[in-house]
Amino acid sequence: MSDQIKILLVEDSEEIRDLLRFVFEARGFEIDSAQDGVDASSKELEQFDVIILDLQMPNMDGKQFLHLLRKERGLSIPVIMFTSHEQGGLEAELLESGANKLIAKPARADVLIKEVLSIMQSS
Repeated sequence: MSDQIKILLVEDSEEIRDLLRFVFEARGFEIDSAQDGVDASSKELEQFDVIILDLQMPNMDGKQFLHLLRKERGLSIPVIMFTSHEQGGLEAELLESGANKLIAKPARADVLIKEVLSIMQSS
């Protein structure tokens, strides 16, 4: 199943992008990446099955990109928010804004893979 799943990873840390690309590709996923929401918004978003989205990024952060995805473009692509900035009520706010899941950094790669597969099975 994983070889059919195309992921967009939106993350400003090049190190994290490279690591997750390696892990997901090694397991047969197709992955593309963007360094922030502005970069991601220039892609053909409809082609992706899942978006893994960092919250804190320059230029356009995860909340702004999620708003663009859901409200401006009307897309329902599953989104896994990925953040090290846990704040009270943040998860509820992001889920209400259209995220499907919030995962705290650092997270093991197998946790992210499990969540991607879980989201794909439920959609």
